[in-house]
Amino acid sequence: MRNLLLTLLVVSAPASAGITLFNQPGFTGNQHALTRASNNMSFTPRSVKVDGEAWELCPRPFFGGTCLRVDADRTNLNLPRAFSGTVRSARPAEKAKAEAAGEVKDDATGDATADKDKPKPKE
Repeated sequence: MRNLLLTLLVVSAPASAGITLFNQPGFTGNQHALTRASNNMSFTPRSVKVDGEAWELCPRPFFGGTCLRVDADRTNLNLPRAFSGTVRSARPAEKAKAEAAGEVKDDATGDATADKDKPKPKE
C-alpha cells in the first residue's frame, strides 16, 4: 500500500519545465540546467534538451540581442554568429512573449499584469 501511494505521488507531481545546455554535442559534457530565466550567465552550449515549453537563448545579458528560440532537443546546436559561441542569458519563451506584449510577470506571485493596468503616477 505504501509503495502504491508513493507511486501515485511521483506520477501526479507536476514536471518542472526547463532547459539543459551541454557543452558537447550529443547531450554530453558539462551541463547547465535552468528552470527559470537567467539574465546574466556565460555558457557555451553544443547541444540542448528542452523539457516542456520553448526557451529563448540570447547573445547578451538581460536578454539583449537577437535571441534564438529553441523548442525541441538539439543534438548539435549551431549558434548564430552574433553569439560568438556563448549564451549570455536565457528565458522561457512565454515570458519573453508576455514582456513583448507589455505584461510584467511577478516572479514571486506568478501574476501577470499589463503595463496599461498599472496605476499612473499622480502629477
